[in-house]
Amino acid sequence: MRAGVRPSQLEVIITAPLSRDEQASGGPRECVHSRMLHPAHVLIVEDDADLRAAMVILLQSEGHRVSEAANGQLALDALDSGVVFGVIVLDLSMPVMDGSAFLAQKARGAHGEVPVVIFSSSPSGGLETAADVSSVVPKLEGIDGLLAAIRHAELAGSLPHTAAGEFHV
Repeated sequence: MRAGVRPSQLEVIITAPLSRDEQASGGPRECVHSRMLHPAHVLIVEDDADLRAAMVILLQSEGHRVSEAANGQLALDALDSGVVFGVIVLDLSMPVMDGSAFLAQKARGAHGEVPVVIFSSSPSGGLETAADVSSVVPKLEGIDGLLAAIRHAELAGSLPHTAAGEFHV
């Protein structure tokens, strides 16, 4: 990571050889292209108010804009509000609408492509294979595991991928 880049920002560096003319003028060199990815707007869907508040503070300190919902229905309402979310952090066991029902409803809506990080102490019950689930992080893995999963989801959701898994900027 280069100087002046905050750890919460992702930097993608793609190195490519220069043309033959450029190489002939100064020997073999490489050109570095970088793209800064600003921290995503995160929607936290968690029924435990104390945990949700702590997650908001932590993610805001990492540079994220954060919205919160206490259950799946409120999260669907937030998605329909017009706010563009980059990542959803989802608990599975909640009142009103649980995480599984939320994922099913979200998949049928206009926000089916927004990546989801499941952060729950409940078993995922096969939900890790859902198309929009970026990763599953047990709450026992803590905040470090959650932050790593959010960074992974940001990167995966912001760069177009080829069939081989390579990306283009």
